[in-house]
Order: sequence, then structure tokens, then C-alpha cells
Amino acid sequence: MKQIAAPGLSSNATKQENLMKQEFSDADLLRVAYDDELFMKQLRVQSGKEWPQLLAALKSGPEHPSAKSAVEWITQIVNESRYEIATMVAQQDFGEYQIYVYGFDQLCSIWAPEFDTYGPFLSHDDAISFAKDEWSEFLKSNEVMLHRPTTSRSAAKSKKAIPKGTIRSKPLVRFRLETHEYSRVAADKYLRHPSRQSEITPPISGTQLAESLVSKFGEFSNELKSQLEATGWQDLISKIDRIAKRKRKKFDVEIAKSNATFTKEVVKFFNEFLDGRDNKDANLLDAAARAWVWRGFDLAKDHPDYEDRAGAIQRYARQRHYEALNAYSNTKQKMTHKKRT
Repeated sequence: MKQIAAPGLSSNATKQENLMKQEFSDADLLRVAYDDELFMKQLRVQSGKEWPQLLAALKSGPEHPSAKSAVEWITQIVNESRYEIATMVAQQDFGEYQIYVYGFDQLCSIWAPEFDTYGPFLSHDDAISFAKDEWSEFLKSNEVMLHRPTTSRSAAKSKKAIPKGTIRSKPLVRFRLETHEYSRVAADKYLRHPSRQSEITPPISGTQLAESLVSKFGEFSNELKSQLEATGWQDLISKIDRIAKRKRKKFDVEIAKSNATFTKEVVKFFNEFLDGRDNKDANLLDAAARAWVWRGFDLAKDHPDYEDRAGAIQRYARQRHYEALNAYSNTKQKMTHKKRT
């Protein structure tokens, strides 16, 4: 992430660079901008005399002579928007801060104090997913406070055009993903088919579906990979790959932090236990590890091995014994190596 002198104000070059980072074309940007009614109202107010040409470019696409100008207008207005879509909370060395998703019915951008503006994004879900990727190791939780839902003018028109009680002439195509069958019911909406009437739920976004299919460790099975390839839903597959990468990164960070805390506690205990004695003596090190492991060590009642408590304690204690020895030994080796260099 790039830091800037004046938080929240990006240069034109930076804005264009951020636009190029996104995985969409000018045609996609123009199409979504035209569909975003709230954005269109703002563009009309700000563009003044340029409005007729910009409107024509939004309707025609990137081939229109004013398309480049329209893209620049879109980028500027979206990145300067301060209509709140969603917020997340992160924390770093300089304290706790909020990450904001600002924008319109669909188009939006991301801004956080002390950091650059990122965007534009074609949907709220894409912006939120990007923020989770970019700040994954700093987010205090995965909780996202939503202030305004996505609104699609074209989707609303299509819904009005279908008379009430109309029966679909073409049945939904179903694909099995893990234990449920799903159908794609809109550009970025998926319906999970229930096995019982009580399980009926409304359609969810591609990001929500991807989040549910990837484990907290950032893993998904080879069987699921094969099932996904059969769907042909490439945008969903891209989301799953991105979310899996983010979850793996977050899990690796959590493991690293846990290992660092464990090592710090072990080294402190060993140093106090061996104070004034030979810290290279194998018997003393073994005694320190044994003392570390057995200080109040027990199994909780809900532990799967609690019934075999005596045997289980021996197994887990032995494992923790070697972990403590290795952590202390590795730390001392690193310290010795640093002194030599």
C-alpha cells in the first residue's frame, strides 16, 4: 500500500494507475457507470457542458470519441466520493483506524487515513474483497458494517418487465459445489437450492459464495476445484482464488504470531530456570522443558481425548516438551549467529 502526504487525495497519475490495476476494461467501466443511476446524477451535475458527449460515450462504449474523457470523469468522481457504502476496522503501529468504501449504487472506491485511494471498483463486493485482501493482516475482524446496498438500474428494469406469476420457460442450470447445488441467477448472484423447504435462502453474491466455499485456512479440495471448472463461472473461480490467497496469508500471519509468542514465553521461562547455570547442559535443558510443560498442564473436559486423560496428557506433554526444547535451541542458535556476524 502506498502512503501519501495528504491522506485521501490521490494524484491523477495515481488514480489512473489504480484504475489499471483493476481487472476490467473501459467497456465494463462505462457500462456499469451508465447503469449506476446515483453516479449518473452526480456526473451530470459536475460535467456541465460536457454532459451530452459523456452520456453518448457511456451509451456507445469505448469506441466513442469522448470515451477516454468519460473514463477520466468516472475515475475522478468515484475516487472523490464520500457517500459511505461500508466500513471496516483495522489496527497498525499508529493505532486503530477505519477503512471506508465510498461510492454510488455500484461504482465505489476505498479510502483509509494515511493511505492512498484505491479504485474505482465496479461493485461494492469487489471493493470490500479488495480491502480484505490488502489489509488482511491488520483487520481486527472480518466484520463489515454496510451502510447502503447495491442498486442496479438495469436489474430493477428487468424485474419490472417480468409480470407477476410468470413461470420461467427455461429451468435453472444446477451445479453441485460441495454438498449443495447452485444456480447462477444474475451476473453476480447465485442461488443455493435447498434440500428442505426450511432451508430456502435469498440469492447471494459471488463474493459471499466464494467466502463460504474456502476454509478459514485458505484451502479448498481438489473435488471442489473440479466442480468449479465444470460450471464455467470464471469470475467466481477468480474470486475463490483471490479469497483463498487472502485467507492463507491471514492464517500464516496468525501462525507466525502464535509461534513468536510461544517462543518468547519459552525463552523467558528457560532463562529464568537456568539463571546462573550452564544453558548448554542437555540435562538442565531437559529439566527446564519438563518444568515448562508440567506447570498446570491438563486437558479440558471437552477435549476429544479427555476419557483417556492419563495417556493423552503423556502424548501431548511429550510433544510440547520437544517444541519447547526446539524453540529455545533455535533462538539461541540465531542469537549466536548474529553475534558472529
